[in-house]
Amino acid sequence: MAKILNPRNFKDPVAQKTEWKPILKESSGNFRIKRLSQDGETKLGFKAPAGSMAVYRNCALAGLAGLALMMFTQTGTLVLRVLAVIAVLIGLWGIYLQSEPISFDKTAGVFRRGRKQTIKLDEIYALQLLSRVVDVKVPPKKGQKGQLNRINTYELNVVLNDGSRVNVIAHAGLKEIVEDGNSISNFINKPLWDAIL
Repeated sequence: MAKILNPRNFKDPVAQKTEWKPILKESSGNFRIKRLSQDGETKLGFKAPAGSMAVYRNCALAGLAGLALMMFTQTGTLVLRVLAVIAVLIGLWGIYLQSEPISFDKTAGVFRRGRKQTIKLDEIYALQLLSRVVDVKVPPKKGQKGQLNRINTYELNVVLNDGSRVNVIAHAGLKEIVEDGNSISNFINKPLWDAIL
């Protein structure tokens, strides 16, 4: 698909009414959590690597094991029980977030973002790549104050026929998000508007 590098040069009426500032208000982190993968000829989507799911699963299981042990042996302080419950909740919440679908399904003709948002592929006009600089706190070294590092983060959005946008994914991996954008663009046969500065 053809890349359009400068949004000011668009001769497209939908591009003219599309917002060119990032959708996300908060930093999306500085690493990629989900990876793009193709499932047959008709489905392309982002999935969490098995390793990150294992971390959350192990956190939940450790919390459950701790709770079970404390209940079985009638030991454990209130603080330990609360910490075990927190570990279970963090693990379950992480599994829930990691399993949220982000997919393009040609068979169903839809883009799914989360469990409730479904958009018809026919409603997608283009894909949009944006960048911004965010400040990330760096933990202090011994004897020093913590500091802020400035990093570039990138956002991949779908642009709908009316110019509105929906975020697909965001992270700090430039090479990866450009590759993902090109893969999705080719898969759904929509242009990729690259406005990364």
